[in-house]
Amino acid sequence: MIRTAALVTLCLLSSTSLFAQGGSNYSSFGLGDIVRSVGARYEGMAGTAIAMPSLQGINVVNPALLGMSPFTRIQTGYRFEQHLVQGAQGGAAQTSGEVDGLLALFAVDTSMGLGVSFGVLPYSNIAYSTTREFITTGPQGNEKGSSSQFGSGGISSIYLGASYRVKGIYLGASAQPLFGQMIYSDDNVVSSITNLSSFSLQTKYLMTGATYRLGAYTEVMPALNVGAYYSFASQLSFDKTVTQTAYTRELFDTLNLRGRDEYTFFKESSSGTSSLPTVVGVGLSYKSGRTQVGLDIEQGSFSNMTINQRNEATVGSMFRATIGISQQAAGYAPTFFDKWGYRGGLGYVQQYFTYRGQTIHEAFASVGFDFPLGQSATVDAALQAGFRGPSTGLYEYIGRFAVTVSIGEVWFKPFARD
Repeated sequence: MIRTAALVTLCLLSSTSLFAQGGSNYSSFGLGDIVRSVGARYEGMAGTAIAMPSLQGINVVNPALLGMSPFTRIQTGYRFEQHLVQGAQGGAAQTSGEVDGLLALFAVDTSMGLGVSFGVLPYSNIAYSTTREFITTGPQGNEKGSSSQFGSGGISSIYLGASYRVKGIYLGASAQPLFGQMIYSDDNVVSSITNLSSFSLQTKYLMTGATYRLGAYTEVMPALNVGAYYSFASQLSFDKTVTQTAYTRELFDTLNLRGRDEYTFFKESSSGTSSLPTVVGVGLSYKSGRTQVGLDIEQGSFSNMTINQRNEATVGSMFRATIGISQQAAGYAPTFFDKWGYRGGLGYVQQYFTYRGQTIHEAFASVGFDFPLGQSATVDAALQAGFRGPSTGLYEYIGRFAVTVSIGEVWFKPFARD
C-alpha cells in the first residue's frame, strides 16, 4: 500500500507546475480562494460533508467523523480549475491546478470511534493573471501601454486530527499550523517612438499561524444524523516586502545624439498580524439503503482580517449552503455498474469579500463517481460547474475537476472486552 501511494504522490507532485496561467481574479482579495474540503468523494456532493461519514474517504471538514472508518488509509489527489473571466476589457480563459493534499488516517479502534489523521492540506489558493492595453498622453503625443497584474501562492497547512465516541456521540478536534506566501505583481509598460518606460510593483507576504476545529456527530433517530463544527484560529503573523522598480530608456537625445537609461529601485519591509476567520457549520443527513442525502449550512466571520487590504474590496461575512446525494457502491455487485458509486450536489456561497460595493455570489452544481480498486481502495472523480460574481461587471464561469486516489487496509482489529 505504501509503495503504491508513494508512486501516485510522485506522479501528482510532478504535475503541480503544468497549469499556472492564472485562475480566479477574485483570488487577489484577502487570503485568496479558501479551500474548504479535500477529496473528490465530497467534491462530487458539492462539498456536503458535515454529517456525511464515508468508509472510503477522510473527512477533514468535521473531525468527529475520523473514527468511523474501519480502514487505515492514505489519500491524495489533484484539483484542476478552468475560469472564463468576463470584465470590461472582454473575456479571458485561465487555468490553474494543484495537488489536493496528502492525508493518512489510522483507524485505531472503530468500537470506540478512535481515529487519528495527519497530513498536508491546502488552506487557500491564489492564482490570477490579467492584462489590458491602454493609450496615454505623453511629451511625444499618444503613447501605447500595457498593464499586467498577476498573483501566485497561497497558504498550506499541516493537518492533525483525532476523534472519540462518548455515549453514542462522536467528538473530534483538529489543529492546522499554517504556512505559506502570497505574491502580487503589477507591471506597466509604456512605449513611444523615442521612449520606453516600465514600472513594476511587487508585494510579497510570508505567513505563519494556526487554525483549530471542534466537531460532533450523532444519530438523532434511525437513519437521521446531525453534525456540527466550530472553527477558530490564532493570529496570523506575516512579513511584508514591497519592491518597486522603474526603468526608462530614451532612444534618442537631441543634445548628445545618444540614448540613455535611467533605473530606480526601492524596497521596503514590515511585519504585522491579522485575525483569521471563525466559522460555524451544521449538517444533516438521511440514509436509506445505499442512498444518503445531506445538507450543510455554514457561516463565517472575516471582518477582523487586515492582511492584504485592497481599496476596491472589503471583507466581512461568508455564507455557504450545499445539498448532496450519494449512491454507495454495492458490496457484492451483481453487475459492472453496481460496483460504481455515484454522487451529485448543488451549492451556493456568498464570498467573504465585496468588490466595489457589490456582494460576490457563487452558485454551482456537481457530479461525481468512484470506482473500487479492491476491497478498500478507490479512485474518485468529481466535476463542478458554476458562476461567480455580480450580475454585471467582473464575473466568472467556473469549471473544476478533482481526482482522488484512496488506498486502505485493516491494520487494527477490535479485540474482545470483558
